[in-house]
Amino acid sequence: MDLAKAMKAAIAISGEVVLERLLEVWLKVAIETSGATDGYLILEEGGELGLVAVGQMPQDAGKETAGKETAGKETTGKETAGEISPQIRRLQSIPIDGQVPVSIVNFVALNRETVVFGDAANEIQGARGKTESSAASAIANVEDPYIAARQPKSVLCLPMLNGDGLCGIVYLENSLAIAGFGSEVVEVLQLLSEQAAIAMTNAKRYAEMTESNNWLTKFLEALPVGVFVVNRSGQPHYVNEAGQQILGQGLVKLEANDALNALDAKDGESTTIEKLIETYGAYLADSNLPYPKEDLPLWRAMLGESSTVDDIEIRQGDKTIPLQVWGNPIYDTEGNVAYAIAAFGDITERKQIEKLLDEYNHTLEREVAQRTEELQAKNEELEREVSDRLYTKSALRLSEEKFAKAFRSSPNAITITSLSDGKHMEVNDTFCELIGYAPEEIIGRTAVELNLWVNTEDRARMFEALKNKSQIRNYEINFRTRSGAVKTGLLSAEIININGQECLVAVSNEITVRKQAEQALYEKNQELAATLERLNATQEELIHSEKMAALGQLVAGVAHEINTPLGAITSSVRNIDNFWKSNLEPLLCFWRDLSPERQENFLELLEQSSKEDMPLSTREQRQIKRALTKELESNSIAKAANVAKLLVGIGVYEQLEPLLPLLKDPEGENILKMAYQLANIATSTQTIATASERAAKVVFALKTYARYDATGNKLQARICEGIEAVLTLYHNQLKQGVEVIRNYEKDLPAIWCYPDELNQVWTNLIHNAIQAMENKGTLTIEVSQQESGIAIATIDSGPGIPPEIVSKIFQPFFTTKPPGEGSGLGLDIVKKIIDKHQGTINVKSQPGQTEFVVWLPVDSSEAESNKQ
Repeated sequence: MDLAKAMKAAIAISGEVVLERLLEVWLKVAIETSGATDGYLILEEGGELGLVAVGQMPQDAGKETAGKETAGKETTGKETAGEISPQIRRLQSIPIDGQVPVSIVNFVALNRETVVFGDAANEIQGARGKTESSAASAIANVEDPYIAARQPKSVLCLPMLNGDGLCGIVYLENSLAIAGFGSEVVEVLQLLSEQAAIAMTNAKRYAEMTESNNWLTKFLEALPVGVFVVNRSGQPHYVNEAGQQILGQGLVKLEANDALNALDAKDGESTTIEKLIETYGAYLADSNLPYPKEDLPLWRAMLGESSTVDDIEIRQGDKTIPLQVWGNPIYDTEGNVAYAIAAFGDITERKQIEKLLDEYNHTLEREVAQRTEELQAKNEELEREVSDRLYTKSALRLSEEKFAKAFRSSPNAITITSLSDGKHMEVNDTFCELIGYAPEEIIGRTAVELNLWVNTEDRARMFEALKNKSQIRNYEINFRTRSGAVKTGLLSAEIININGQECLVAVSNEITVRKQAEQALYEKNQELAATLERLNATQEELIHSEKMAALGQLVAGVAHEINTPLGAITSSVRNIDNFWKSNLEPLLCFWRDLSPERQENFLELLEQSSKEDMPLSTREQRQIKRALTKELESNSIAKAANVAKLLVGIGVYEQLEPLLPLLKDPEGENILKMAYQLANIATSTQTIATASERAAKVVFALKTYARYDATGNKLQARICEGIEAVLTLYHNQLKQGVEVIRNYEKDLPAIWCYPDELNQVWTNLIHNAIQAMENKGTLTIEVSQQESGIAIATIDSGPGIPPEIVSKIFQPFFTTKPPGEGSGLGLDIVKKIIDKHQGTINVKSQPGQTEFVVWLPVDSSEAESNKQ
């Protein structure tokens, strides 16, 4: 396979975050990489498998290459497809029946394993009725109309796995050739399918996060109050529609040279906050002074404080809008203020009412003062004629009149009730308007009879408080109006004595609108908190994605470790292929011409050849040949040396007596030569098995490295196994000149951890050590049990870390590598992963030696939490 094209395909897949485009890119890559003529992408939706995309190579591409097929030769896909791109059609998840072989797809979905057929229809037909355990046997037991009708040739069906989860299935056909999917193609597509599964998961999360952000924006836009958000530097970040209407303009982006960072400015220097005050025309109420920065809720929120003010005015041209503003800080995951949010509402109507009430009170005071002066003058004229009693009655009547006027005209709802039976004695017009009853419908009846109390327990608690203190202030209640509407009010009450009767004077203000705004703001804050939690979860998943990116750095070395055994396999397969091409027909004729007795001798030679356990060295072969030659010459066997050579090649060099009749037969030498050739085929088969085991070891290391648990729970794992998996993947780099010394303490306990994240730690530390030593030196890894945890030390013989930067190496984005060679996030992510495990990481460095020591707790309590 072309490794560069495979890497390009992997980059194209991982770089696509839009799910619709990702599906098309992945199917196109699968068809082009495999050389298939047809491709089908199947996803699971609602528990059912559905076909979501179909790809086909243009018919002209098949015509151009149809004549290039040769018998017995594998096609790689490039010979079929050339440089012509497949045509991809997106579907709305249609059923797979009749579109693809359901039996093959269901087998792959159930067993999570790749299925490859060189001649699918014939192989499945030939497996029917057989008891052997194989994919063909399992599929052959299911009647599949597709296979019966289409008679497919080359078939490749592989699962898309993300950890243990099945994301989808890719079904590919090559209708032009038999054995059209080589082992290299299958292995590359398996790696690409894992990459596609990861990319598909990330694309779905990206779509969910985008939808969540859209909903959050809609919620904020629907609020009846203005919402304004600035970042930590004081730069405007967001303002909703209601806020734009109140402020008279939208979001204003301050240029970098307009003002300094709000938190970094010195005394006397203009800041972004002061720039915002100037830009939006924020003034202190009833003055021409800009609103003080230190009192602004946005500024106090940036300092981590919550506050509320109602003395701000927005002035745009000749328009002035008084505001009530609530400010709150928004924190990031590390507890630092990331944003400041302010909610504000237009209180013009409230200010007008307050102003009207103030003017009315002043007028009332003047009138009362004027009336008092008149009465005082009259009293002076009558002073000589009236007694002290008449004067007292006059003063009392004056007081009652003043109270009555204030009672009737007050904008607050006021009631006087009998404390003994709770019946209303007096109510003002404001109270009647508030609850919707006429005065005559209220007087003489209790609040319970009027069904004003929403919660009678609130009434009981109020009277209990009055018994203790005789008065209450700002007691929040919910009350019901005549129409049945429920509103919220603040109630202040005091027990007084009127003509010897204990009465309760109650003054209340409706705060329904304010409570609704406060509740809406609270709900939005809760939603923002939930969004932050989801963002934290996404950050954890990005750590896993960073690990997969680190795995990509190992591809070249891993490819070398796999290509070496693949080369041995290819050579052996070529030997076998050449033998059967040249000897199949002669072998059949040879067998047909043998007598029954010689056929039996021939089979016995093959059976003895297959029993050879260990291959002989060249020296051992020479010794055995000399001994056999002497024995054969003593039995008068012609061409004894040549016969001895053939017998050693077959692996038959003991107990020759039963074979003497054959060896003396004139045709005996031809029989030995044919057996010798078949023995070489057996040797090639053994070479294939040995090379396959070596490649499997590397694949197992990759699987261990990428171990991931989708549940998010800790797993029990052994530290040394993860380290060995990483060392296996780095074998190609290590063998260039790095000596690895392993000092593992015996009988180390397994620990509860996130194995895939710890593998990322070992990868980063080992990779950094190899780079520091420039691929030449000694890498020592020590693992031991210390106290209640495991200590892991990686020691390299590199040049060491300069003392002045040791304290910075765990900082994000800090790197000493040239631009483009390092992101500076490696050790920062390592530190976060260790902290997540409640562990520690320390570094000691001097010229010629750098040592990183990681300590992880065994954390046995995690086992119980997982069981629960």
